[in-house]
Amino acid sequence: MPQRLQVGDVLQLEVCKQAEILGDEQSLTRPITSVTIMDTVRMDRWVHADELLTIGDFWESTITPDYLKRLARKNIAGILTKQKYRRYLNDTIRALCDHYHLPIIVNPNHYSWSETIAPISQAILRCHLTELDTAEHFHRTLTESLVQEKTFANLCAALHHISEQPMAIMNRDWRLTDFSPGVDWKTLLADFRARDLTNHQILGYSRAQEPAFGSSWTPPHSHGAQPHPRILFFPVKAADEVVAQLLVLSDTEGSELSGARIAQLETVAATYVLRRQLYREFQKKHLHYRRMILDELLDSGPETEASRTEYGIALGLHLEERYRLMLVRSQRTSSLREFMDMVRLEGLEDFLVAQESCFRQIPVFTRRRYWVLLLGESFEQNPALRETLLHAMRAYYTDDSLLAGVSDPHPFSSLSTAYREAHQALTFLRTNRNGHCLQAYAGLGVLKLLTDDRGAVNRLFLDEMQQRHIQPLLDWDRDHHSELLLTLQTFLARNRSYAETSHALFIHVNTLRARLKRIESLLGLDLNATAHLLNISLALEMHQTALVSDHQKRREPTS
Repeated sequence: MPQRLQVGDVLQLEVCKQAEILGDEQSLTRPITSVTIMDTVRMDRWVHADELLTIGDFWESTITPDYLKRLARKNIAGILTKQKYRRYLNDTIRALCDHYHLPIIVNPNHYSWSETIAPISQAILRCHLTELDTAEHFHRTLTESLVQEKTFANLCAALHHISEQPMAIMNRDWRLTDFSPGVDWKTLLADFRARDLTNHQILGYSRAQEPAFGSSWTPPHSHGAQPHPRILFFPVKAADEVVAQLLVLSDTEGSELSGARIAQLETVAATYVLRRQLYREFQKKHLHYRRMILDELLDSGPETEASRTEYGIALGLHLEERYRLMLVRSQRTSSLREFMDMVRLEGLEDFLVAQESCFRQIPVFTRRRYWVLLLGESFEQNPALRETLLHAMRAYYTDDSLLAGVSDPHPFSSLSTAYREAHQALTFLRTNRNGHCLQAYAGLGVLKLLTDDRGAVNRLFLDEMQQRHIQPLLDWDRDHHSELLLTLQTFLARNRSYAETSHALFIHVNTLRARLKRIESLLGLDLNATAHLLNISLALEMHQTALVSDHQKRREPTS
């Protein structure tokens, strides 16, 4: 990256080759953006950073140690003077200049001010033109790179390819969404917390000398390890709202970014904002397009391998042969407009992948007021991922009211059946809140027979079954401190095996036989009769699903 004209470069000009330089090595690297002649005693108020200040007769009347301090604090590039004013550069002045690394160029007297200033101004102009050419090349190359890649997704990699400068992007939720190669950004930001950022500070100045504000953070390092570079956070704004942060590295504490670097960051920020707006417009159309595909799948479904491949190409995904369908709905949204305002699918897929890498290949749709997700093979190997996925969505939308219904696995050609199952499971969950946030269709068991399309259950029948087959056992267990209900549940779960049941309950088989006779007596049934077994099994399953009415629940013994 080309540098601006520095004090050391001025000394190489023919007009300054005989000049005396008062300053250290660090002062020679100060950048110069313009030359200004001191023509007023109030120059300390008007001078700008990186200006080379020409001082003549004011040395005698104005330049005091305090005045020089004010100039140094303005971060001027240095001072240009002549040999005839050398006598005013006493030890105090020189000590101050050394302290602030402020160079003083003392030129021979035979050069006029115009003869000295003109070649310096020309050198500055050449550097400005070079910077403009570099900026134009950067803009053109960045645009061409993005066009060739046919994506805006790899902004940081494109920038790194052009300038070899590492960069990363965090979204408004402080999640890493893009980063350049060569730096382990995830490890570098492992301990980052937004609250640890410094207050607003000046990161550098634009070519127009406008300050660029941002923040900084230095990652902690273990004792004896190489210190990490400081990370500068450059805010990206859209309509006066911060929508992202550009992250760049700075090896030197307190050093500012050059005007050229600030210009690059401003270009990347503008490109990010453009990408964000285009992506939003695309998402509106893309959601509609995906809804059309989903509707088509639910109406008919692909019948051949080729048609499934075609749908995969249209969605940009590798589609598996079998899926569970997961239907998610928020309890907060009461209208389709509210749902569409909430969807914000941009960033959802990145957020899900950040939680679990296997979430990368989840086809996500919206239909009416539902999210529709297709869960493939990885969810069969680890069913707990369903809850993980739902909780990730709750975190992304900051909505704890999200509920989900999950179907049984079906071939891709039978997604309509999967949708109906997931819908019934979700409707059942919304209607019969039992403390859970996810309901599998398979978990409904025989209750599928007792649930209508709205998820409502025949409460009268449930209460009747509870009163006839469960409540007598609950009452007996409460009054006699026994375990008849547990005994019956275990007996049926062990396929009515006396040996396995007595072993599971740690009781003698004769004790088990006595308990079963007591149960038959209390319930007035025969555990060997098929019809009676069907009724008691159904009653137990309904009881375990916790669908008994409130007044029946209050009658159960409390622990």
